[in-house]
Amino acid sequence: MAEITPWIFTTSINETKEPLCNDPEMEKAYPAFVVNRNMSLFSDTALYANEVNKYPDLPNKLKFEFLRLAISKKRRFSKWPKSPKIEDLELIQEVYGFSRQKALQALKLLTPENINIIKASRNTGGVSKTGV
Repeated sequence: MAEITPWIFTTSINETKEPLCNDPEMEKAYPAFVVNRNMSLFSDTALYANEVNKYPDLPNKLKFEFLRLAISKKRRFSKWPKSPKIEDLELIQEVYGFSRQKALQALKLLTPENINIIKASRNTGGVSKTGV
């Protein structure tokens, strides 16, 4: 069997209408959060994704079948939304061991001078990860 990815499920919901969750292995692998997030990107499927989100305790098979049968057959494409790349965020995370959220807070407090000092201290010669 091919690798099970979230895109297999979204393709089935949107285009092929295959009943994938009849197989217990596929039902267990169903990534409800990822599929619902993908469905929420389109104006004609967002309300269906919201409806499924209201009932997190439903079995995966029911979530999948609801989306598969309720959503009309159509090809839907969009880029997966990504958070913007923030300069020096990875550096702060690596140096201080911060999570992304804490590093964002730290960046607000650090001056450009502080960041240059951190970059200089990380420079061990050769090509560095930070590009300095």
